[in-house]
Amino acid sequence: MQLSGPLFNLGTFFRQIDETSVDVEELFHMLNTKPIVKESPDAKDFKYKDGAIKIKNLSYKHIGAKRPLLDDFSLDIEPGTTNAIVGSSGFGKTTLFNLLFRIYEPENGTILIDDQDIKDLKFESFRKNISMIP
Repeated sequence: MQLSGPLFNLGTFFRQIDETSVDVEELFHMLNTKPIVKESPDAKDFKYKDGAIKIKNLSYKHIGAKRPLLDDFSLDIEPGTTNAIVGSSGFGKTTLFNLLFRIYEPENGTILIDDQDIKDLKFESFRKNISMIP
């Protein structure tokens, strides 16, 4: 009985080491992965004005998908308003935010923030000015 407690703790310790090594391996894999979306060599700094968002004729299809998730999608979000994107699973809510953050690149269409096409902006200056609250 006196050995069971320390042996249990030792087993827990080895399990945590094993899980941590898997997490570290995944971290190094992510760090070595080249991003799909690349910054333009002549990208400009983002200049925040009032936060107006205009999405025009946006089309996006996941790699390997048979049909587009977003097809000719347009949306205007006025500054100072509260908005919600609501829909069932697979509707495209997360994809829309990934396009807005430039994690994905649309096949067609434009996303403008304060009349600046996000394709023409530096990642760092753009991303430090936006956030999402899930």
